[in-house]
Amino acid sequence: MRILLITAYLPPLNNIACHRMNSFKKYLEERGCTVDVITRYYDTKDRSGKSLLVGEHPVTELKTSYEKVGNVVYTNFPVKNSKKKLFDSLPRGIKGLYNHFALDVFMWGWYENALKAYEEVFSSNKYDFV
Repeated sequence: MRILLITAYLPPLNNIACHRMNSFKKYLEERGCTVDVITRYYDTKDRSGKSLLVGEHPVTELKTSYEKVGNVVYTNFPVKNSKKKLFDSLPRGIKGLYNHFALDVFMWGWYENALKAYEEVFSSNKYDFV
């Protein structure tokens, strides 16, 4: 079985979401699945897991739109994020509703690069589960 895992959280970023997704990936691989991953690249200074808002600023170390390491593609995070700009202008009580009904405003730019990476790297693969 071939699986495409799309997640913004995977090591080397050090937080609980990353460890959960990595454990899930390893579990599937131990059971014979081929797991390809599209994830976000995080700069070295952000990988400690000390900040919960690592997604709100662009990557500076990765100079291309993505980097493939084995079956994992680490994607860049663009500087511009129009949804985040709108989010920042909203009154405090409305921000939670906006983020609830819209895609995650901190990761919006990443979704675009994840799709581009899929089209360029993995679109020729036939997946049983995404």
